[in-house]
Amino acid sequence: SPATLATYKSTRNILKKYAASRNIMIKIEAVNLEFRNDFINFLYDTKHHNGEYKLNSIGKFIKTIKVFMRHAFDNNVTTNNSVFKKDFVPLKEEANTIYLTENELAALYALELPANQAEVRDCFLISCYTGLRYSDISRLNVKHINLKKNTITIVTYKTRNQVVIPIHRIVKEIERYGNRPPTPQCNQSTNRMLKKLCEQAGITEVISYTETVGGIHKECTARKCDKVTTHTARRSFATNAYKRNVPTLAIMAITGHKTETSFMKYIRISKEENAQLLQTHEFFV
Repeated sequence: SPATLATYKSTRNILKKYAASRNIMIKIEAVNLEFRNDFINFLYDTKHHNGEYKLNSIGKFIKTIKVFMRHAFDNNVTTNNSVFKKDFVPLKEEANTIYLTENELAALYALELPANQAEVRDCFLISCYTGLRYSDISRLNVKHINLKKNTITIVTYKTRNQVVIPIHRIVKEIERYGNRPPTPQCNQSTNRMLKKLCEQAGITEVISYTETVGGIHKECTARKCDKVTTHTARRSFATNAYKRNVPTLAIMAITGHKTETSFMKYIRISKEENAQLLQTHEFFV
């Protein structure tokens, strides 16, 4: 996919920078634990156009290197099996991601917007109420929609699995595009516009989160609107459905998650929200 190719290219580019900084030529046989640790230290000290590298970005580089080393090993290009050892692992931390509540989505939907901005907002809302990825929203058209059965049926681009999704009333109300969402803009411009629209809708609560940047664990704050991206929609769908007591397996059948462990990473409710949900449970009544 284009996203995978972009990851491969960015990994190649940063490896070139690493090789230049160390004045070496990276050889397949030299990709071992010592290389991994030195490469990570290099990334801790290196900046890109947006600043220092975050831990999950560094982890993605290591993961990509492992993909190519495994390919080389499986195809008898090398006998170097260092990447298979338990210490050669990608760095990773839980992403500090958000979701939008149903009230926040309602505020976004209520905005009076010019056509180009309304299209961005409506694509995002359709994703929020279907759980479809950005790549699938861009492919959604009339043939996927069955108004008699009130369902959307589509084979997802990433997993190649068929999903059948009930049509939410908000999705039904977005009818001005001939029963299909408008053609989305590119991911980058959509993300920029979403932040502005969420600010306009008053989604400006200041949130606190932690992340590791440049090898240093930091406590950060940001306005909620500034953290919204296209992928916020899938988390919003999963979290809001979960809060409404939709069975976990039923939500997973739509989101395409194979395990409950991976699915639960999408549920972003706070401890306070969890306590409020439990107040209505028969155990606490």
